[in-house]
Amino acid sequence: MKYTLIYTRRAERDIAGLDLKTKERIGKTLLRYREEPLRYAEKLSDPILGTYRFRIGDYRVIFDSINSINPINPINPINSMNS
Repeated sequence: MKYTLIYTRRAERDIAGLDLKTKERIGKTLLRYREEPLRYAEKLSDPILGTYRFRIGDYRVIFDSINSINPINPINPINSMNS
């Protein structure tokens, strides 16, 4: 079952500010991960921003998974180098 990707406005702005190569890498990985996102994810101990996260290169994608309608909501790729 494929999950639906729903981006927040902030995630859209953050992604728009990335270079083309990074955007393509994140986009391809998200499309691949939407089959089984929880397989690649780690559960967050403090779910203020989201429930799960996974890494794509130097970036983290923080998201929630809502079982009733099966979306994955990537929130704000964060450059790990600046965290």
